[in-house]
Amino acid sequence: LEFSSKLDGMVHILQRLLQLYAARELDENSSPLDKVIRSNAEDWTMHLIDITNEGYGETAFAKDLQRRMEGVVLNLPNGSYAQRVQAEYLKEIEDRGK
Repeated sequence: LEFSSKLDGMVHILQRLLQLYAARELDENSSPLDKVIRSNAEDWTMHLIDITNEGYGETAFAKDLQRRMEGVVLNLPNGSYAQRVQAEYLKEIEDRGK
């Protein structure tokens, strides 16, 4: 039981570390989406509501996400951990934004 709780704690730490890495790599500081990207996952919903209320619509959101996903796919080594982590981060934001 103790090993399991330590393992869960380590998984949480690694997940957070990978989220921080992906956010740093994907933040272009160029659109409202960056406000979501650089925030903690727990705050995504709040920031998605904020940027929507500020006029950042669903079409702009989808186009911005698509452009960034294309950059991840085309500019990073195929199958690399960097590519997988960043693509998953964008996918999680996309799922939360729906």
